[in-house]
Amino acid sequence: MPNSLQDYFWKGEKQNSSYYKTYCKACVKNRMQIAGAAMSDIVTQGQSFKAYQMMIHANLILACTTVGSVLGRKDSWIAHLIGGQVACVHASAEAKADASAQRSAASKKRDEPDTPGAAAPPQKKQQKDPNQPSLTGFRRNDMPYGPAEKDVIQRQVLRAIVSGRLSLRAFEEHEMKVLIGMFRTTAPAILPTGKVVGGRLLNAAAADVEAITIKALKGKISGLLTDGWKCKKKNAVNAICANSYLIELIEVTALNKDGPSLCEQFAGMIDRVEVKYGCIIIYFITDADGGDAQQLPLHPESVTPSPDVYRVPTVHQFPFRIPSSQHRALPSITEHYQAPSTEF
Repeated sequence: MPNSLQDYFWKGEKQNSSYYKTYCKACVKNRMQIAGAAMSDIVTQGQSFKAYQMMIHANLILACTTVGSVLGRKDSWIAHLIGGQVACVHASAEAKADASAQRSAASKKRDEPDTPGAAAPPQKKQQKDPNQPSLTGFRRNDMPYGPAEKDVIQRQVLRAIVSGRLSLRAFEEHEMKVLIGMFRTTAPAILPTGKVVGGRLLNAAAADVEAITIKALKGKISGLLTDGWKCKKKNAVNAICANSYLIELIEVTALNKDGPSLCEQFAGMIDRVEVKYGCIIIYFITDADGGDAQQLPLHPESVTPSPDVYRVPTVHQFPFRIPSSQHRALPSITEHYQAPSTEF
């Protein structure tokens, strides 16, 4: 049913699928009057009627664009004509009276009960569903950590301790917890203790590194390097490396350092690495220090080494272990060995 308020608006293009844009006639008329002087100049100068019509059309489009559109529905028209706080200053008194009457009628109809003479039913208070859990809000710096975030942070704590050569209990210190808490208030609660860092976290990191090493060496032709030193407790420790990967640390304080014993130890190292990592060891490097400097230069048969261990003469010892099944596949060591140059 047509509404009487639409007589005060011009219908424009579609705003959406349901409503059109409309333009207040009073606002557009006021805008057109501002441009009236320019049109009167055209008539005075004797321009054609067609040019005059084009000028009027252009000014009408400009006026509609300047004043803006109103959605073509009753509540939007009422809001424009009488407004909530500011009413249209160009609308006629008749248009404003019509808009006020329609607003009052709509408000009265909304407050009346459906049955004549019956009182309006009281508003029911919305009851909370007992099965609906309550939601707890947090500030940004108070957000708790999930299990996945906790695991990632604890792993990074271990890396920070190793990288910075810190004490395993570094993150148990009070001032350290205060510092971490400045970034996020719930962070100190998930920091690992020294026992966790030196136990579960270190074991998990070692297992990860072990898996990477096995994957890198499996099926590869590799070599071993070993050297020793004294730890803080004055115990002798030997490290075994394969292709730059640390394989094993051995305490050798109580082991013999003579040539035959060392040869047996080196052969055992080669066997363990080949079995565990699935690689083929073709060379073994160690320094010429201590008993091995005097005993290893002897002929291999004199120290009863493994049948597959060979030695190349050099300033260091390079015993080579080549599996018997691959003797024919690999070239002779002596064919490719070149004595080190003595020229400087």
